[in-house]
Amino acid sequence: MPRPASITEDQLLDAAAGVFRSHGYAGASIAMLAEATGLQKASLYHRYPDGKAELACAVVERGGSRLGGEIASALEKPGTFEARIRGVGRAIDRFYDGGDMPCTLDTLSLASDPRVLASLRTLFETFRDLIADAAIEPLSLTQKEAHRRVEAFIVQMQGALVMARVTGSKTSFKNVVAALPLTLGIAS
Repeated sequence: MPRPASITEDQLLDAAAGVFRSHGYAGASIAMLAEATGLQKASLYHRYPDGKAELACAVVERGGSRLGGEIASALEKPGTFEARIRGVGRAIDRFYDGGDMPCTLDTLSLASDPRVLASLRTLFETFRDLIADAAIEPLSLTQKEAHRRVEAFIVQMQGALVMARVTGSKTSFKNVVAALPLTLGIAS
């Protein structure tokens, strides 16, 4: 019997993310995930003993880490706060491939597994807090108001990603991302 091809953890999570983005949590079966990764079901269970839920959490955590790193990097660059926020917008645009890539926050949000929902909640809160905490001082905001403004952006962005998927047009996504400074209250 031939030895199965090896797959790195990054490759495995990329393939699994693609399945979850295309089929959602309920629609993604272990068989689909195994096929996408080129692994046998037993090999997936060996790496992720709790199965689909554990794999979904790993996908969410990895995506959140990547996006969080991109946002943090943009916020740490020199320049005005507005320029850094525009950099955040560019990072978000790249991460979502200009609006072509659905968000796992959306496609996995119908999962009934509490572990997956907890991972999604952590991703959302981390994303919100990263931008909101950076906005408090330069915009003279309370934490509550900074959270409200960033949450408004996230709602608009998620809606625009859904629209892009349904209509095939990325215009709404591009407009929402470009308006991030205005949504936060930065006058240009």
